[in-house]
Amino acid sequence: AERLCCSFLLRLQALNDIRMSLLGVFFSALIALFTRSFAMLDLDRLTGRYKGLTAVVFGGAGALGRCVCRQLYAGGACVIAVDRNLEGLKSVREDLVADLAVFQQACEQGGKFNYIELDMLSDESVGVLRTEIEKHTDSVDMLICAAGGVVGTDNVPVPDLATFRASFEENFLTVPKVIIALLDLLVAGKGAVAITSSVNAITGMGQAAYSVAKVGLHAVARCFAVQFGHRGIRFNVVVLGTAVDPAAPNPRWAKAMEGDPQMLEKIGAWFPRDKSLPSHVPHPEEAASLLCFLASPESSMKNGSVDLADAGWTTSVGTAKNMEEGGPWFNRVARSS
Repeated sequence: AERLCCSFLLRLQALNDIRMSLLGVFFSALIALFTRSFAMLDLDRLTGRYKGLTAVVFGGAGALGRCVCRQLYAGGACVIAVDRNLEGLKSVREDLVADLAVFQQACEQGGKFNYIELDMLSDESVGVLRTEIEKHTDSVDMLICAAGGVVGTDNVPVPDLATFRASFEENFLTVPKVIIALLDLLVAGKGAVAITSSVNAITGMGQAAYSVAKVGLHAVARCFAVQFGHRGIRFNVVVLGTAVDPAAPNPRWAKAMEGDPQMLEKIGAWFPRDKSLPSHVPHPEEAASLLCFLASPESSMKNGSVDLADAGWTTSVGTAKNMEEGGPWFNRVARSS
């Protein structure tokens, strides 16, 4: 009886140890989930920066868009993200709540986050977007257009007509649609519009369909800046270079990095950046900061501008042909010194 009793107690202790171990794992995972932070987010800088402003982020579920949403939310803005990727929008919301530091600051500053699932490829989407936005606000202070990407067979010397058409509709036409849908609300808020372009639009580095679509946005910003500046709306373009989050790349970059694990290191060699940085390839959080600035009242003197923000990439590299010939050799030597 004594042996049975001892055996029972030992088994009970073992079960209790297992239970406590599992609980420890569970709570460790829970703590990690709710205390994880995001790279390069300076909460002190963002405190109250966008408090009381209503910001619409087109392409809010993308790698860049979610960084924009996070900075605006932490800065106290009422953020409305628009994207066709519903799961991506839900993921943005979950991340905002999961980061306790961001969530707490947003709550203190009055930050809010809402999203609208909508594909802007159809003409009907213009009216739908206007109706959905009006459910949340009667004026828009900030509009950031961060959607787009290479589509079709654009990674060839001469893309087919279908690729040109698809890229035009995806990377160019969606932006005027969003602007037209929200124009009266932007007037009411005397808002500012920040539009993303690409270094592809100002170089001959390839992806012709994407490049053509993006350079068209430069003309949109300049023309609209002249037409609507007297009504209090500003339009600016940011010409972005490569920006990748190594920990969470978008699908296209993830595929490229899977094929070549040294991809970012190789690309980073072309950036004349501080060698002490963990990655020489810019992070989307850096691009998001510039977009938020241009769409905020802080940039009141900026209107109709096309600003290059590529961390010196085009200065260092030039064109795709220059890359093939090893053009920026001196930069690579300087980086290794």
